Amino acid sequence: MAGCRRQPATEGDAPGGLDAYGTWSARRKGGALHTTLAMVASALAPDEAILDFLVSDSTVSALVVTRAGPALVSLAVGPDSLRTLVTAFNAPIAPRVGSGIDLSHIGFDTTAARRLHRALIEPLAGVLDTGTRLTIVPDGVLHLLSFDALLISDRPPRFMVDDYTIRYATSLGAQLQTRPR
Repeated sequence: MAGCRRQPATEGDAPGGLDAYGTWSARRKGGALHTTLAMVASALAPDEAILDFLVSDSTVSALVVTRAGPALVSLAVGPDSLRTLVTAFNAPIAPRVGSGIDLSHIGFDTTAARRLHRALIEPLAGVLDTGTRLTIVPDGVLHLLSFDALLISDRPPRFMVDDYTIRYATSLGAQLQTRPR
């Protein structure tokens, strides 16, 4: 995970720790988090993960919550580079064929799709464990990104939607309120 910093949470995080980050992120995105990240983690199934992204003026990071616990990962991509990649990715994707991605009928920037996967998802591999059901909490320009269309591998083409069930939430708190029971 070159260029990434992982900060695992510990029980009883001090103020300013990951619980404070989760609360701040939820409020920033118009929600509220009325529990600890350890409680969120314990409520997840073994194959579930929540990816709460933060795009600030100078950094991009992801709060990853799995059953094993929360971890904060600082991503190597900067906000300006991320904006450029998302814009390049979205530019040719106007027409769609059904609900699938059909490379023979639409323009699709496979380079941007692959670079976005490398920048946003690959650095999280060490903390995603066996998560195949992802809840994405986007931030900033990531609200414009269809994570299911990110390219995992070129040959044969394999997209995120091929390996993951992806849901979206507006905030960590909103994700908890809309959880299937």
